[in-house]
Amino acid sequence: MSHQEGVWTYPHEAIALRYTSALKEKHQKLVGDRGKSAGYLAKGIVLPGESYVVAINQHLLQGAFRSLNGVSQAPVAGEVVYAIGPQQLHLSRSTGQALHSDHAHRPSLSKAGQAGGRVGVPADSFLNPAYDPVSAVWALDLQEAALLSSSAPHFPAAHLSAVIHNERATSRVLPHLLPAQEEWIGRTTASSIELCRL
Repeated sequence: MSHQEGVWTYPHEAIALRYTSALKEKHQKLVGDRGKSAGYLAKGIVLPGESYVVAINQHLLQGAFRSLNGVSQAPVAGEVVYAIGPQQLHLSRSTGQALHSDHAHRPSLSKAGQAGGRVGVPADSFLNPAYDPVSAVWALDLQEAALLSSSAPHFPAAHLSAVIHNERATSRVLPHLLPAQEEWIGRTTASSIELCRL
């Protein structure tokens, strides 16, 4: 195993876009695709009142550095469903002193479009009533080698995992039902969104 020195980057944007893509795909399977195909709800595969959890594995996107956290220092899954961006400081214009800190509001991510421009990708799914049938996102870092052999010393036996609950869900999943190290839920008011640990 080689040792990397100097400055290196972490693919936080690619990971966030993977979450939005996977969530959109699983949501369409649940509710259908606008008249093109019936979803699990219409087909009776998922019944009204049943919980629906979307599991997303980010392991192949991040290389050797293992973390479920994004630019906010909370799980990426929470960032892309509750429009939470990086940490920011609010400074006094007159003194330059920090007044307080919070997280930026980030309702969309930017990705390359077909014509070479940039396209906005929604990053606020759990604030959108169309996503109310989705109970939670289960963020995972499943390592194949650890699944096959827990005795390998460089692979931890425990996989990273976090559950992000949808506060608006029509059918919530009970806290601590899924095996996860962390559980979070968004608390929204008229003026703020806060991602809170359960």
